[in-house]
Amino acid sequence: MLLEIIDETGIEPARLKLEITESVVMAVDDAFSLLERLRKIGISLALDDFGTGYSSLSYLKMLPVQQLKIDRSFVIGIGTNPEDEAIIRSVMALAQSLDFEVVAEGVETRQQLDCLRAQSCDEAQGFFLAPPVEAAAARPSPARPALVAMPPLDEQHVLPSAAQALDGLAAAL
Repeated sequence: MLLEIIDETGIEPARLKLEITESVVMAVDDAFSLLERLRKIGISLALDDFGTGYSSLSYLKMLPVQQLKIDRSFVIGIGTNPEDEAIIRSVMALAQSLDFEVVAEGVETRQQLDCLRAQSCDEAQGFFLAPPVEAAAARPSPARPALVAMPPLDEQHVLPSAAQALDGLAAAL
């Protein structure tokens, strides 16, 4: 099914990024081989909410991910919680030594952004950079074309949980 969707939309797999959490990886049988198959067809993988789940370093070296996403719960402590800042520095050093990109989630202040830049964080997400928008506002328009026009999601393409989504992807491959 996934390959059919890729064919129908014409999107290049390299333009897709699947964000997964450590807990979902642990909950799905044969997740490692499924993720490896996704990588082989060109889909990028990000480990979301890093540091809040299992955070096993042995799994980190085995997962075929290219990106770690530092959870908002650590970013929020920048400037007020030295322990959060120490965790961020450690995660950044670990990710950089493993040649992973790093994304910080939940950036809400200039101080947080500056601290993350000083740590050479690759990307940041949060209200400080861009507030959330309604789906209609995010859709391509003549004034704001998308890089790749995607069809609207419908119930056929939405799965109830991340674990079911990975199970669905396994069946689709």
